[in-house]
Amino acid sequence: MTNINDLVEQLNKELDECSVMAHMTRDSGLQREACDRLELLVYVAANYKEQAVSHQFEDAANLFLGFIYSALALRSQICMWLYLKQENPDNAWDCLVLAQRYADSAIDAHEDFSKVKEFRDKMEQIEKLVFPPQLFFSAGYVVQEQECSICGQDYGDCDHIAGRPYMGELCAIKAKGLQVDHTAVVTEPADKRCRAVYYHTEGGKRNRMTWKIEPLDESEDAGPDDGSMVVHAILAVVSDQVTLHRPWLAEGEACGAEGGV
Repeated sequence: MTNINDLVEQLNKELDECSVMAHMTRDSGLQREACDRLELLVYVAANYKEQAVSHQFEDAANLFLGFIYSALALRSQICMWLYLKQENPDNAWDCLVLAQRYADSAIDAHEDFSKVKEFRDKMEQIEKLVFPPQLFFSAGYVVQEQECSICGQDYGDCDHIAGRPYMGELCAIKAKGLQVDHTAVVTEPADKRCRAVYYHTEGGKRNRMTWKIEPLDESEDAGPDDGSMVVHAILAVVSDQVTLHRPWLAEGEACGAEGGV
């Protein structure tokens, strides 16, 4: 590997230059270029991480993992602004939440990324100032098995701790044999993407972000006539994959899972 200090300087320089685009007023074309640069940075840092793993340099592997998550967080923030300029607040919300979650992961990955907390706090402020209050949901599950993502053993039978870095990976609990037990309205969900999106009203369904009433789809039932409220909500999200939004693509192509970090 090249001198690690040189690599760190190179990656930090790229992050600093791209962070200039993390404002709503920036030109959309320049923001797209920054997103492309950050996506490339993710792959470059991932390559450095794999080299560190191959040499069993755990601190370096965790450091590059922090760069990966930092780039993903900044990229998600820029995509959020792009979606808002396109009047697509639902996808913008997803990017906000991803930016928050990636920032948390960067902080967990390595102590050198404690400064990312300032970015994380800023995203919390944006959530409160830019977006309307959300109605969050949480699903409760009966889990048959919990597996450690690091070693594959039953979680609790090994020494790994969820949320801590091990040789370039954050430990996570893989739940298997899930059965939904209940759902509930909560104020602090595990994932803020689990929220009410629409509710039925006279004339169709109201988008809780835009407040616009949209027509029901052909597959959607108008609901009961007893006055009950019908809510369209997201109750679960696959969270173990990297999600790369591309607001400049057509709807339906603008978001895709890219696998693990």
